[in-house]
Amino acid sequence: MSLAEEFENDFLSDEEENLEAIKEEDDEETFEGAMGMALDEDESKDGIKRRLSDEDISNVIIREIGDIKKLARLGTSGTLEDVLKRIEEYGTTSSPIATARFANSSYGSLDNDPEYRLVVEANALSAELDQEIILINKFIKDHYRSKFPELETLIRNPLDYAKTVRLIGNEMNIVQIDFTQIGLSSASIMVVKMAATTTKGQPLDDRELALVMKACDMAIDLDDAKRKIFDFVQSRVPLFAPNLCAFIGTRTTSQLIGATGGLSQLAAKSASNLPAYGMKRALGTGMALNWSEGGQGFIWQSEYIQRTPPDYRRQAQRRVSGKIVLLARIDQQRESPDGLTGKKWRQDLEKAMRKIMTPPEARGPRALPAPLDAPSKKRGGKRVRKAKEKNAMTEARKLQNRMKFGEAEAEVEYGDESEGLGMLTQAGNFRALTVDNRTKAKVGKKTQARLSQIGGTKTNLRKESSGLQSSVFYTVTRH
Repeated sequence: MSLAEEFENDFLSDEEENLEAIKEEDDEETFEGAMGMALDEDESKDGIKRRLSDEDISNVIIREIGDIKKLARLGTSGTLEDVLKRIEEYGTTSSPIATARFANSSYGSLDNDPEYRLVVEANALSAELDQEIILINKFIKDHYRSKFPELETLIRNPLDYAKTVRLIGNEMNIVQIDFTQIGLSSASIMVVKMAATTTKGQPLDDRELALVMKACDMAIDLDDAKRKIFDFVQSRVPLFAPNLCAFIGTRTTSQLIGATGGLSQLAAKSASNLPAYGMKRALGTGMALNWSEGGQGFIWQSEYIQRTPPDYRRQAQRRVSGKIVLLARIDQQRESPDGLTGKKWRQDLEKAMRKIMTPPEARGPRALPAPLDAPSKKRGGKRVRKAKEKNAMTEARKLQNRMKFGEAEAEVEYGDESEGLGMLTQAGNFRALTVDNRTKAKVGKKTQARLSQIGGTKTNLRKESSGLQSSVFYTVTRH
């Protein structure tokens, strides 16, 4: 084994390794059994087979399968034929007897009704048909890629791809083919014809072409069966779930009932788990997933949620999920068979969402509040008035603060600073200024008593002292 083959085997999954080993043995029966193991998953409690995801389908080796019946066994099984036969017996239109039976609780439990069980079974089978069509689509792509490799990138819908391949066949010049009969848009037709003129594909041999045509016919037949099942379910769901259909719609109701396994199972679910039903993850894209809008399941794809503006869809989905569980319990008990409760709750929901989406009213300019300009508390009285008089501005300070226009003021320098005198030097004799007794410095009683002990009163000291006398006294003591 070469180094490249060893690396390739390391990247293969366990399922692919098993299929490769079985394929090398060239044992058709063993390979068919392995494919059955790869395609048939464990059955759930409700008996519904677990559907394959896109990742599982991409890992299945379909190119080596020589018969489409080994891959798409649902189309040839008796289950689908039995369901379609029973649907034809009941018909696509509801009878008055069936309407009365579903509406009246005296007929017994709803789970024991054969028509109700057929609706649940057919609804679950519809989901199986979707996966079967995807498998057949991959089978057609793998076998038809050598003829027209660009076609699978131009037409993504599995059914449209099968119809297009069925119409083209082994024809190399497809310019004259009329694609409008299969429902393709004019833009898709133009792109397909332009790609066909530059393709490097080669015609298929008779055996390969027969396999492809058989697979296309099977895909179209499965789609027709799916439409019959859908029409039958659409006609019966409003009978046993009238309130749910009136609230969220018939399509979403049938999808939820089919995903959960019945009306009783839907009524027992938690409202927070309902948005996850029907979610499809984009696997293998290599890009990050953005879940800011929430789970895009059956409820998200309903008509009401899609009509809601994107900014409010999560709120609407949360409200709808809670109401669905309650309405499922009402329908299970066969209360309000006319669906009035569902209609009323739908109106209440729309009213509540309109209130949430209504923008706030524009407010006009608001006047500023009156300022808190209350008078400050001031202490009054004789003592306060005297303190104010004592600290009032003197005449000398008032003159210093004034300046005469056009004349420079005298300045007194001390240290590195200077201070202006204003009109103090222009007032003539400084001593001639009137002295306000209220602002005049006063001597306290203790100071007066001390001065009297030293000698003389305050008036005598003022009269006898000269300008050369200092305020420092010296005491000479003789020995």
